[in-house]
Amino acid sequence: MANVTSTFTGPASEKWFEKFARFGLASKGVVYLLMGILSVLAAFGLSNAKGDKEEAFKVIYDQPFGKVILLAIALGLLGYVMLRTFQAIKDTEHKGKMSKGFLPASVTA
Repeated sequence: MANVTSTFTGPASEKWFEKFARFGLASKGVVYLLMGILSVLAAFGLSNAKGDKEEAFKVIYDQPFGKVILLAIALGLLGYVMLRTFQAIKDTEHKGKMSKGFLPASVTA
């Protein structure tokens, strides 16, 4: 996957989108990190949490300012979705528009 900086080589007007996309990547990382922590705690018997996304969001919701944090994560994940959509439309990884660009490398080799 191309990094965020290599995706944006255009004018400075795209800086807001680059920052939004980076925030999206960070939000995705926070969700996965929390799921990992919950899974480790469950593995050692320190928590009854399952370690899935639903449980991770529930843990965040139960915290002080949990709704605000969830709103920020939701906005961040929207930024991540927008980044991946932009990468798919603009072909930022230069895979091409033919079938070779759409199929995994293992299938086309």
